[in-house]
Parts: sequence; structure tokens; C-alpha cells
Amino acid sequence: MKIVSCMSSAAVLWVALLMVGCASFNATSGNPIGTKEVGAIRKGVTTRQEVVNILGSPQLITRLEGKKERHTYVFQDTQSSVTNLVILPVILVKVSGKVRSLLVTYDENGVVTTYELVAGVRMPARDASLTPGLGLF
Repeated sequence: MKIVSCMSSAAVLWVALLMVGCASFNATSGNPIGTKEVGAIRKGVTTRQEVVNILGSPQLITRLEGKKERHTYVFQDTQSSVTNLVILPVILVKVSGKVRSLLVTYDENGVVTTYELVAGVRMPARDASLTPGLGLF
């Protein structure tokens, strides 16, 4: 029994020595797009300026035929984790997240004609390892 205990203690110590640093963080970009914000938009009623007041400036403005426009709003929420291994000079990185997009189309007078929310599109988790000396730093 003492041999197993010593071996498991050694394994825990070995893992502790290998993993000197672990960190995780969240990052967001764009303005949050929720049901409250989208619910305030009314076809044929809400103006371009009212949408900008609610959601801020769009990330993309597309000019359509005549004086029509489409504004694209994108909100991205990213989770990342970084693990630094000392014995093996490797840094492991994992990134995943969600993207929400809102497309708002305006007529010639700047009034909303259509809007579409594409919510909860998952970004696939990506794993990468950065090794010193391989030009990845």
C-alpha cells in the first residue's frame, strides 16, 4: 500500500513540475446582441439612428441598390486557456467561443425593412502548441 501511495505522490509531484503555468480568460468584441436589443427593432418603424443608439456603430455597412443599406453587427465571445509546460518547452493553447450576428436592412429613408439574428454560432475549439525554436513565438 505504501508503494502505491508513494507512486501516486510522485505522479502528482511530476505533474506539478510539468505544469508551471495555467491561465484561462474570456475576451469579447463588438456590442452584445440580446433579445432585449433585437426586440426594440420594429420593421417599418425603427430608424437607422435609433438602431445605432441601441447597438452602437455597425461593424460593416453594405450599400445596396438606390440608397438602401444593410448594417451588420457582430458580437464574439471567446474563451481561451493557456498551459505552459516547463520540462517540455511547450505552450498549449485552446480557443473556443460563440459568434452572434445581426443583419439590419434599411430603405431609402433609413427605416428598417428587415432584420435577421444569427445567434449562437459556435466557433470550433482549436488546439495549438507553440514550441520555442520552431519560429512560432
